[in-house]
Amino acid sequence: MPRPSSPRWAVLIHALPARPLYLRARIRRRLAEVGAAPLKKAVYVLPDSDVGRERLRAIAAEIEAAGGSAFVCISVFPDAPTERRVARLYDAERRRLARRGDAPTTRRGHASLVGLRWVTRRGLHVDRLACAWIVRRFIDAAATFRFTAAPGAGGAALGSREIGFDMTGAAVTHEDGRCSAETLLRVAEIDDAAVHRIAEIVHDIDLGDERYGHAETSVFRQLLDGVIASESDDAGRLERGLALFDALHASLAGRVVRPARARRLRPRP
Repeated sequence: MPRPSSPRWAVLIHALPARPLYLRARIRRRLAEVGAAPLKKAVYVLPDSDVGRERLRAIAAEIEAAGGSAFVCISVFPDAPTERRVARLYDAERRRLARRGDAPTTRRGHASLVGLRWVTRRGLHVDRLACAWIVRRFIDAAATFRFTAAPGAGGAALGSREIGFDMTGAAVTHEDGRCSAETLLRVAEIDDAAVHRIAEIVHDIDLGDERYGHAETSVFRQLLDGVIASESDDAGRLERGLALFDALHASLAGRVVRPARARRLRPRP
């Protein structure tokens, strides 16, 4: 029997689908971001806490949204030697991540955005679709959305568990020359090279200033225009847009290195 003082652990147990191919790497990265240690294949642990459980549940929701299975439980181990082995595994994983420069952070922006309803203007276009994709794929796989006809509803008109994006007065919108997708990456502290490149593509399409000039921009603009022209309903446009951004991310993942910030934000001549 576990001793009364036995430490508690939050445990994620999961099974991933065979496709999409990039999902396995993304889930490994997400687990590394929160500092979870592999106890064995497909079993990861964190010291139990409200924040730790929230982070693992968010990853579990992302796995299930992609067609896999996952659940989070709280566990204690039956004896002191087992407890010490688990603690050593966890400490070794943290040291490994620190050596790689991937030590987990508090992810304050990310955690505070889980469980909210996201509100934006009707008539979804590139920036709003990109923000919705970032939310669903990298922040909260179970996130819901509300589309409003009031362009200035980003502030006081929102409910207590709602957050506005890409509209006047919203918490996430254009700022300092960034599009809303770029702002969201900063607020949520997401550091994924392929996602940042996608935000740059969105910036050029949305703002039209050709700041980045990526090779994928023209073709992606045409594909996105096709989705928007053929789907007038925002809910349908959202689902088709998510699939389009998924495909772009799969194409870019693994072959894009994020450049230094000063270079990335410098306007093109």
